[in-house]
Amino acid sequence: MRAGLIGAALVLLTVWPAWAQKGDPQNGKVVYERKCMLCHGEKGDGKGPAAEELGPAPRDFVSGVYKIRTTASKIPSDEDLFKIITDGM
Repeated sequence: MRAGLIGAALVLLTVWPAWAQKGDPQNGKVVYERKCMLCHGEKGDGKGPAAEELGPAPRDFVSGVYKIRTTASKIPSDEDLFKIITDGM
């Protein structure tokens, strides 16, 4: 049983990309450039090269207005942000 867990952990470590580690802004930049910039733009203003082709239009992160949130306040929870980043609209 223990060998199976060790094997699973080794597989996870080889499959999980190094840039996806938590807490490093540089890693977040890499993820944004790979997954988000095409639509949301280099500045995060929603004016990426693919933005004109999308409906709804990509969110402008610069404005700080979040449409999708479960909180009553204007600030989304960490869970809200994680869900929308993971699942998209």
